[in-house]
Parts: sequence; structure tokens; C-alpha cells
Amino acid sequence: MRLDKFLVNQGFGSRKEVQKLIKSEIVKVNGKIIENPSYHIDPNKDIVKIEDEEIEYKENFYFMLNKPKGYITATYDENNPTVMDLFSSEPIVDKLFPIVRLDIDTEGLLIITSDGQLAHRITHPKWNIEKEYFVIVEGDASDMDFSRYEKEGIYLKKEYI
Repeated sequence: MRLDKFLVNQGFGSRKEVQKLIKSEIVKVNGKIIENPSYHIDPNKDIVKIEDEEIEYKENFYFMLNKPKGYITATYDENNPTVMDLFSSEPIVDKLFPIVRLDIDTEGLLIITSDGQLAHRITHPKWNIEKEYFVIVEGDASDMDFSRYEKEGIYLKKEYI
């Protein structure tokens, strides 16, 4: 893998920004200063440092987020804040996306990742991954007809608190 691509993937800036960083002579590979952005490295074997701080190679990123109310589960929206706005300080934010969705007024666990294979395994129907939600309904729901949901494959367990 090219050194500049490695540093971009690890969140150190755009390709242009990373190339400037490399040319500033503060990037070392196995203890040797490298000034060539196209220098090839093995990210699993070579030791890359910036100003003597070792850069750990991560192929994918994983975050668990307790989504607050008022955010939509999307990577971008013109009208509402998104869960990705909560990651704006992460340098790799443009590589991240949420797995599954929660409504704007819903709170709960979301997985935010850069791992497309994991997202596919969790969301594609062929893998038959069961998802369970706990819902609190305001008011009296004891008379609601849940049969229409069961026709759609949504099974509801009624518990009252």
C-alpha cells in the first residue's frame, strides 16, 4: 500500500494534505524518514510514525452510539442533524455510516462503522439476523390490534409496566 493512501485511510487528511505531511520530513517508516508519498509499505508489518508517534493500522472502524432524540439516522440531511454530526471530530468521519435506522424521536443503540461486509451481514434478509426493539408507548395500548404487524413478520410481545 502506498504511504499516502495508508495515512489518508487512517484519517490524517486528504491525499494532498498527507503528501505535504510526508514532504515535511516528519513521517518515518521503520525508523527511516520517507519523503516519497508513493513509497510502498506493508501496513501489517512496517512501523509508521509521525513525529515519533506510532500509527496503528486499522482496516475498519467500529463505534457504538446511544442515539439521542432529535437526530436522524443518515449520513447527510439538509434539514435535520444526523447521527454523523456527532462524529464530526473524528478524522475518518467520511468513511463511516450507520447500520440500521432509528426514527428521529427514537433513542437507542446504533452501530456506526466503515465495514460494509458487517453491514451486509446484519441487514440483508438472507442472513436472518433478528432485531429486537423495546418500545414505550404513551397512553393505553392494551386495546391495540397488533395482528396487522404480525402479517408483516413483526412479532410483538406485550408487557405492561
